Amino acid sequence: MSPHNRRAITPVLDELEGHRAAGTPILHWFAGSGRELERAISLDCWFSVGLLMLRAAKGRARVE
Repeated sequence: MSPHNRRAITPVLDELEGHRAAGTPILHWFAGSGRELERAISLDCWFSVGLLMLRAAKGRARVE
């Protein structure tokens, strides 16, 4: 599944946490905080990465 999470990552992660058996979530162009990133990783989320994300230092840091 690929839930839309722009400007709503915390509510999306809350829902994913309550429905762990719903499938592997893929977060597209994730732009959450470091804490939200760690939470998403702990929920076994996957992430799509676009080339434009890698142009900015913040995007490269998230991918690392």
